[in-house]
Amino acid sequence: MEVEFMMEVYRGELESALRSAEKIRKHAGAYHQNDISFAYFLGNLSEFMYNKDHRNECTDVSKEGRTIIWLKLRDYGIDLEPQNINSKGDVKVNKSRVKPNEETLA
Repeated sequence: MEVEFMMEVYRGELESALRSAEKIRKHAGAYHQNDISFAYFLGNLSEFMYNKDHRNECTDVSKEGRTIIWLKLRDYGIDLEPQNINSKGDVKVNKSRVKPNEETLA
C-alpha cells in the first residue's frame, strides 16, 4: 500500500494519495505496526501534506513517526534526553564562532 501511495503522488493523484495514506495509517493502527518502514512513510506523508496545502495535521504525522523512532532507539539501548539549547538566551553551539553584527552582515 505504501508503494501505491508513492505512485499516486508521483502521478499527481493527490486526493487519491491522501485516501491511500489514511488506509495505511488505519491498517498500521489496527495491527500495531511500528517498524522503521512505517516511520519513513510517516515522514514522507508529513512532507507531502505540508507541501500540498500546509495543513496542520502534518506536524501530528511527523510526531507519530518520530515517536516510533525514539521508541526503537530506546529498545536498542539508546536513551535520548530532550534538550532545549535555546533555554539560556543566546545559542552558542560553537563557542569559537562569534555572532555576526549588522556591519558584518552588510
